[in-house]
Amino acid sequence: MRVGDVMTTKVLTVTGGESLKGAARIMVEAGVSGLPVLDDSGALVGIITEADFVRRQAREDRGGLLNVVLERHDPVSGSTTVGEVMTPSPIVIYPEATVTEAARVMLAHKVKRLPVVDDVGKLVGVVSRADLMSAFTIADDELADTVRNDVLKRVLLLDPAWLDVVVEDGVASISGEVPRR
Repeated sequence: MRVGDVMTTKVLTVTGGESLKGAARIMVEAGVSGLPVLDDSGALVGIITEADFVRRQAREDRGGLLNVVLERHDPVSGSTTVGEVMTPSPIVIYPEATVTEAARVMLAHKVKRLPVVDDVGKLVGVVSRADLMSAFTIADDELADTVRNDVLKRVLLLDPAWLDVVVEDGVASISGEVPRR
């Protein structure tokens, strides 16, 4: 199964100039924990997540009087726009990637969502952990079709008619003989 099969395509986004309050409002009202950040031309430039807000809040009280006395300025705690606290150049994935690849990328980078971009870097969706969970809910007959079309036909370059594919409770079994190549 591919990322393009499970990703969310109607994605709320913000620009770097959006206020933090505005971005927070969008996230709370939509029930999402992160938003891709696009520039004026629509290119993906970052992502803002709940973690960015938590990090900003935690830094706001750090140092207190000592920072005032030493005239230190923390650019994150004094920030007011998305562009000032977002994570720039986020880890992305492509719609053609498998859900397994997406899961590995999420685990390796300790992220909960990945922006999905096309060949030119344009945002086409977002895949989240919840989206990946949907792979476990696929009907057995749909999974069998995926094995036939994606694994046998596209990856192994075999005629699916040569083999029997049986899926029971999400476990695929393939039997039969293939001609030697």
